Amino acid sequence: MEVNREVLKSSGRIKRKKALQVLFCVAFFLAVAFVVSNGVFHLDKLYIKKVYIDGNKQVEDSRIFAVAKDILSGRYYGVYPKSNILIYPKEQIAEVLLRNIPWLASVVVSGSANVISIEVMEREPKYLWCDDLAKSAVDRICYYLDKDGFVFDKAPNFTGHIYPEFYGGNKRGGYVGRSILPIETLREILSIKDSIDKTLQDKGGILGYVYGVYIYENGDYDLLLSGGRKDWKINFDLNTDPVKKFQVVVESKFFKKELDNSTNQLDYIDLRFGKKVFYKFNKAGE
Repeated sequence: MEVNREVLKSSGRIKRKKALQVLFCVAFFLAVAFVVSNGVFHLDKLYIKKVYIDGNKQVEDSRIFAVAKDILSGRYYGVYPKSNILIYPKEQIAEVLLRNIPWLASVVVSGSANVISIEVMEREPKYLWCDDLAKSAVDRICYYLDKDGFVFDKAPNFTGHIYPEFYGGNKRGGYVGRSILPIETLREILSIKDSIDKTLQDKGGILGYVYGVYIYENGDYDLLLSGGRKDWKINFDLNTDPVKKFQVVVESKFFKKELDNSTNQLDYIDLRFGKKVFYKFNKAGE
């Protein structure tokens, strides 16, 4: 029995010794790796010396450069410089630029030697989202929307309807950096707008043209029209076929008869009630 105890003790000492040796080797390897990598990542010839920016027209170079410079001035774990071309955080640069500058639709960062290139694509204004339809054009505050309905910057005041305009909707949370509507809903509304506008132009423009859309939070919408005898609107929702119903209305003999009266001014056409359509004409001056 005594012999067995000695054998066990000896075996335990051997295992502990081997464990210490392994631990020492690992620590030594890590120390060497740290010294070598620290030396490599601090080589002057691997530091990023230049930043090229391309593709921007509305966004100033200085805004993009400031974001990149701020990120590259940092360090990983407080040790390794982010400005080293081998380990610079290109994904972080792109992500922060997109988050901080809503004008930018895409950012691609690449690098070689001691130079990085930041290639951007800017959003293109397609529509406006304005604060209050009741205000005059010079008093309204409007924001640019891109083709997908994303709000990315405040717009100047325009005379006339330069871009299709949106009003209403949920403004809680502000404007810039969010989408006015789900993209599928936006596309459906714009398709309805374009189809009805085509029908209007086929009628010779006597009823005007669609210049905007008012969004109600209950899912109803108004097409806003101008350029006819007076400004008027078309009420609709997405649960019926407003385009077909509108075409049937403007082709009806009763509607045409009232429209042919040169003193009649159309006030609205309401397409929201199933197979029923309501419209109202006013006499000029009423």
